[in-house]
Amino acid sequence: MKNKHINNLVVVGGGTAGWLTALYTKVIFPDDNVVLIESKEIGILGAGEASTPNLINALDFLGIPVSDLIKHTNATIKTTAKFTGWSNKNEDYFYHPFEYLIPEISEQNGYLDSFNLDTNLFHLYSYINNISMDEYCFINKICNNNKVPFTKITEFNNINPILNYNQLGAWSLNFDAKLLADYLSKVAQNRGIKRIESKVKEINLNQDEEISNLLLENGLCIDVDFVFDCTGFARLIIGKKYLSKWISYKDYLPTNKALPFFLNNKEHEKIPSYIEAIAMDYGWMWKTPLQNRYGCGYVFDNNQISVDDAKIEIENKLGFEIFPPKLFSFEPGTYKEIWIKNCLALGLSAGFVEPLEATSLMQTIFNLQKFFTNKHNILTKNKFIKDNFNYNNEISSFSIVEYIYWHYVTNKENTLFWKNFIQNTKTPELITNILEINKERILVQSDFFSTLKGSHFNTEDYLCVLFGHKLPNKQLLKKYKRELQYFNKTHTNLITTQNIQKTISHDLFLEDLKNNY
Repeated sequence: MKNKHINNLVVVGGGTAGWLTALYTKVIFPDDNVVLIESKEIGILGAGEASTPNLINALDFLGIPVSDLIKHTNATIKTTAKFTGWSNKNEDYFYHPFEYLIPEISEQNGYLDSFNLDTNLFHLYSYINNISMDEYCFINKICNNNKVPFTKITEFNNINPILNYNQLGAWSLNFDAKLLADYLSKVAQNRGIKRIESKVKEINLNQDEEISNLLLENGLCIDVDFVFDCTGFARLIIGKKYLSKWISYKDYLPTNKALPFFLNNKEHEKIPSYIEAIAMDYGWMWKTPLQNRYGCGYVFDNNQISVDDAKIEIENKLGFEIFPPKLFSFEPGTYKEIWIKNCLALGLSAGFVEPLEATSLMQTIFNLQKFFTNKHNILTKNKFIKDNFNYNNEISSFSIVEYIYWHYVTNKENTLFWKNFIQNTKTPELITNILEINKERILVQSDFFSTLKGSHFNTEDYLCVLFGHKLPNKQLLKKYKRELQYFNKTHTNLITTQNIQKTISHDLFLEDLKNNY
């Protein structure tokens, strides 16, 4: 289908997913009408305030300077996630970085370059010798010193200030979800995207059961060629109109409630460059740093603890009362078909697993990029193309289920939620397999060749959680001491100690962007 046949592209629903979709669509179809319909009465969920590196890639594609976004959304840099108390010792923690890198000084240019180190050696050496990875892992040192993986350079770029820094490895952002939606809305409207304040009253179909127009509560009737359903948990079109089959993951992941709340930054408190996932008695609590506050929330299984008792547990842990603005309920799952006729669901409209590892926005961007790989297919009636897209969404969604499930496989036993997690849930086949392998040897890349096809995660991601939860048998792993001769701890520690001094503190980095550009 040629682009000239497309005139009206409509996004129903705002928020981060809606406005990113509208902006992305306008880049792909700059000469066509892109309209976004949203209602202030519905508002924004605003619970998810963290992201993964593919957000940075998307912003680059959209031509949105990260520095400008940081200034307008109270955003901070996210280098990793810190998992606290996910083993029997509540004080234990581990970091799950976006990638493991050790910086080296290059004699050619004097900058910091990076090379990948075999993640197995990182974890093996640390685990067998009871030594914290904080001693030699670059990303751990970055986080523990409240720094970010950037070093200032001398050739300045005033258009995109981020380019004034060397970037060491992958990173992403934390942001105020409501401020981000407002910011993206302004950018979008400046680029010619029309915003209509209203709710959808009727969805009218043509003889082919494609959406022909939308009747709004304000009386307008909007003709459409293609519609993006970004209506969040309302799932107005893909769920309620087209009745797509729901694939539930609740047998795998029992958490079904989230109680969000906010914490003020303490005076003179340095801003962390990581988010924190803190294990609780019946789930976990997120703590996401912004420039002006922390966004927090308890994700729990309401079948094992009441909402009131969950609030009390939080207050007992923090030592003071909290005032949650809302409670939201969810069922982990996805729609089997998120692309039906001339409608594509994105964001929460398509499905949701749970907040752990900030996968919702990641999946949204992933599907946006895949959908627009060939823009001429947008109005296709080819069933194979749509089925293939929907199947890939289903596969990648379940890969999120597998990896999040893996986080709950731990030796923590302080409550029945943790002690009987595997017995009380359906275990994904991938997790069953790698648990069996773990009884005999360490995991290697080839163990995942068939099972990780279409997955967002790799062997290093699984190993990070495996060792972080202290699951491997130390006696079994001693046979790998020969391999560890290739790991030079002294050299690694020296490099990271020297070069951590060249990186900039998180606070100074944010201040530089806000005040100088």
